Amino acid sequence: VLDRADEAHRRLEVMDAFVQGLVSVDARGDVTVWSDEAERLLGCSRHWALGQPLATAVPALARSPLPQALAEVLSSRQPRTLSRLTLTAGPVTRTLDVRLVPVAGGATLLWHDQTARRDEARAGRLALAAEAANDGLW
Repeated sequence: VLDRADEAHRRLEVMDAFVQGLVSVDARGDVTVWSDEAERLLGCSRHWALGQPLATAVPALARSPLPQALAEVLSSRQPRTLSRLTLTAGPVTRTLDVRLVPVAGGATLLWHDQTARRDEARAGRLALAAEAANDGLW
């Protein structure tokens, strides 16, 4: 039988192995959990984010639809997905899908990076345009 510290440590190991970023907030919207992948995707360290409102931890989120969506999920207790949320953190601009899921005492946000897919689609459109132009690119 695992004691509570071992159980908590194993949960963190599993959470940090997720391909998606994972962030949990309490009923006020303050961050209670921040995975390693969330740290990478959002450009904010766990130590800074914990205990902060999400939009304070990542100021670029304050200008996005996320704060309103989070407020709605916390009040309605209904899950919601934001698709193609664009976030610039430092020199990197990412396109993210965010699934907001109500949980006891707050909500969990699952962040899926769609940047590579966006870049592939953009490159494909450029290739089609070049082919359709029947000219060389200089």
